[in-house]
Amino acid sequence: MGDDLLEQLRGALEGAYEIERELGGGGMSRVFAATDRALARRVAIKVVLPELAGGVDAERFRREIQVAASLQHPHIVPLLNTGTAGDLLYYVMPLVEGESVRARLSRQGELPLDECVRLLREIADALAYAHAHGIVHRDIKPDNILLAGRHAQVTDFGIARALSADADAAPLTTTGLLLGTPAYMSPEQAAGGGQIDHRSDIYAFGVLAYEMIAGEPPFHSPTMAALLAAHLNRTPTPVSEHRPAVPPELAALVMRCLEKHPADRPQSAGEIRETLEALPTPTPGTLAKSIARQPSARRRPGWIAIGAVTAVAGAVVLWAALRPRHGAERPAAAMVAPAAVDSAGSRTAVAVLPFDNMSAQADNEYLSDGITEELINAVANISGLRVASRTSAFALKKSGLDLREIGRRLGVGTVLEGSVRREGRKLRVIARLSTVSDGLQVWHKDYNRDLADLFAVEQEIALAIAKALELRLAEFEEQRLARVPTREADAHDLYLRGRYLWNQRAPTSLREGLALFERATKIDPNYALAYAGIADSYTILANHALMPVEEAYPKAKTAVLHAVALDSTLVEARTNLADIRFSYDWDWAGAEQDFRRAVALSAKYPTSHYYYALYLSAFGRFDESYAQFRQALQLDPQSRSIQANLGRVYAYARRFQDVVDQGKRSVAQDSTFGVGYSVIALGYELQGKLELAREACQRDVALRPTDPLVQANLARVDARMGLDEEAHRLLTDLVRRSAHEEVGPYSIATVYTALRDFNQAFAWLERAFQQRSDWLPFLAVEPQFEPLHKDPRFDEMLHRLKLR
Repeated sequence: MGDDLLEQLRGALEGAYEIERELGGGGMSRVFAATDRALARRVAIKVVLPELAGGVDAERFRREIQVAASLQHPHIVPLLNTGTAGDLLYYVMPLVEGESVRARLSRQGELPLDECVRLLREIADALAYAHAHGIVHRDIKPDNILLAGRHAQVTDFGIARALSADADAAPLTTTGLLLGTPAYMSPEQAAGGGQIDHRSDIYAFGVLAYEMIAGEPPFHSPTMAALLAAHLNRTPTPVSEHRPAVPPELAALVMRCLEKHPADRPQSAGEIRETLEALPTPTPGTLAKSIARQPSARRRPGWIAIGAVTAVAGAVVLWAALRPRHGAERPAAAMVAPAAVDSAGSRTAVAVLPFDNMSAQADNEYLSDGITEELINAVANISGLRVASRTSAFALKKSGLDLREIGRRLGVGTVLEGSVRREGRKLRVIARLSTVSDGLQVWHKDYNRDLADLFAVEQEIALAIAKALELRLAEFEEQRLARVPTREADAHDLYLRGRYLWNQRAPTSLREGLALFERATKIDPNYALAYAGIADSYTILANHALMPVEEAYPKAKTAVLHAVALDSTLVEARTNLADIRFSYDWDWAGAEQDFRRAVALSAKYPTSHYYYALYLSAFGRFDESYAQFRQALQLDPQSRSIQANLGRVYAYARRFQDVVDQGKRSVAQDSTFGVGYSVIALGYELQGKLELAREACQRDVALRPTDPLVQANLARVDARMGLDEEAHRLLTDLVRRSAHEEVGPYSIATVYTALRDFNQAFAWLERAFQQRSDWLPFLAVEPQFEPLHKDPRFDEMLHRLKLR
């Protein structure tokens, strides 16, 4: 057909274009180089293959191309025109001077890692932009990525949709031809049914990334049917096995994109872009080391002296393998301060500040805080937006800071403020969106509604923010925002009251909040968030030593499984379930699976990154752990707990000076934060600077005089200093208290180890095992138990925990 098609095209387009020659083609089109006569510019004219064009309505094709032509992005090749040439369909694009990724791969095989990261960032940015405008590509592959100089440009956006008879149908044209490229099809496309959304592009992006890194796609099959079956059923070989030098964060991201279930993949291209931006670009020929710095908001029982270890033959930990080599310097980038972000933040970086309670009753503050928290969660679900976490936003509650300073501290360019007034069942909500740089209002509205309409108000505000910031929501995002957690206004009110009390973290408020969550489930037995609140209450009661672990965790698990059964997309519940599997069930594989699902459900939920980081550190996977900490801190820069607990993970990694520095950062944010002093004490203790360690312990004792974990820290330092009498006095009191209080046996075991009473240390570790202490998962990397490593009882304990 070659010359005939060329002549047919020349005859049809002679007045508008000078057709020069055929460039080739493949997939869905034949490509010709041409010159636009009116503008004297070089263009590429793509003619849809006749077997595809025959069953497509030309007017519908034109409309779909017009929609795709609205995309204006530096890494998207724009569509300029469309039309018919006889019975053929064609579309026009600028002629990009360069080669495709397919040609580059054919010519040289795998790409340099620094080039992979750079190009993948640009491709993800293009996809994020298109998806935010409601356009899914449906045929991402190396052939559709053009290289213009050093940069990627994605081509053929909207073509697959334009050629399908029904944009939401299976990937077949009306002529029965498979639409798309089998080697890059998502499982849902390969299955030939169901709605295809932006997550199919994310799967194809994973295949593309895999091929760029490994030099070959994840699946090879001699027939199309076998290839589609592989996408549906086979697990790809980890990309790191093809190329060991790939940074672990990049390898993990690629494999997440290749998950079979869409809900298990990253949920937006924006999340992928942010992960790649957080990944330092590898230099040619070297293995990139990630920088990461900071955890989130959970306090585990005790001080956590986290020591690092390298896993050998499973989880065998060797201290010598972790020591810094002689003369090695700490990377300067490892000490990243979280605050002090430039005030000129992006407009699409948003902070939702706590709404003011304007009600006559002061106790209605639970309602204004609850509305704020739900707005944060709603806005965080909009791709294209980065939203400051609840912890960071509420840290500035009633601070009196101006917008510019708020923007600097939170790294945002736009702020949502407002107020709430309640009178009986009537509700008045005032919301205003302002830019940080000049304080000008972008949007403002006053809502007067019934209390039962609260979810609708929150949805309207979230949609208004997206519109004001010129973001186009995809259909699935609008559907997600429109979801109503409960139709029972009274149940929702109880939930908001319970969450308000839960956030106070006081023993009485935690128990009162738990009772309110339980009352909410009685009113609405299908209220998933209320069950998640019950689970959160039990786990934090255990973590604060206010309830026995063996009593609290089974109740928490029952509640969280109920929440997940009711709503499998609830990231809070999925994160809590993962943490229970890790901390209490000691189900290492199940925990990681749920952590990965939680991160995939929402990349913007800091707690899932933080808990996953702790999990990874327990197995010596520190580069991966640091990457998750970095994500948590970017989302929640004001969290003192994340700051402090990152210091504890540095202890697991034997980066003892970093422990001290990180503890100092957390107390710099709040000089009354006792946990920060415990981290400082830990770092000095592990360096042998015992006078400084004792001084930090005493400052912690002054702030938390009744906390048994603080007392155990001081007793251990006294033991190391040879102050045996003082250490025994503190220890005796701890043992006495353990008979009627929740005093962690794990921390008592560390004191006996410091006193060199190894029999008692193992006895208390056994008690920790029987009580299922949530510290035991860190046993393999715990530096405080280094003196026990040569004792066969220690190895036996690791085997019982399946940590070997």
